[in-house]
Amino acid sequence: MSHHILVTGCLALLAAALAFGGCLQSDNTTTVAPIVPPAESGDPFIVYQRSGGLTGMDDRLCIYSGGGCELYRKNGVKYTCPVFSLKLRRLEQSFEDAGFFSLPAEYPGSPQANAVRYSIDYMAKGLKHRVTACSDSLPDPLVPLVRELDQCVLLVSIAGVRAQP
Repeated sequence: MSHHILVTGCLALLAAALAFGGCLQSDNTTTVAPIVPPAESGDPFIVYQRSGGLTGMDDRLCIYSGGGCELYRKNGVKYTCPVFSLKLRRLEQSFEDAGFFSLPAEYPGSPQANAVRYSIDYMAKGLKHRVTACSDSLPDPLVPLVRELDQCVLLVSIAGVRAQP
């Protein structure tokens, strides 16, 4: 009986990884190949941090223009994985759709025990901008972008290569 539950749980986890395959799998795997450079080469062009909430999360996701991706968790564990070029384009489009460079740098929220604090740094076309916001003050243009970045955090934590710092 317990073996059956374990197998079912593993299959459910595998199905979730495949369903949310945005970071590790392209929408068109026959024409888009993974780019796997060393993640440490150069500065990241996206740095996404989220902290707080009821679980006390503390995640930092770094995405490099060459396609490398690193996730640092509060427990000191680091995950790495490649990001497909199609996903990079989708992330870049999400920043553009949000009008990221025209957004104010700060969206302060009210202090709440379950609030999540977001910080997003983005560099593109010679510009660099940081936006910080709390979950209770997240502006509408950032919601789809945060959703994309949260999906990347989930996928890297599920399928990334785990390495101790």
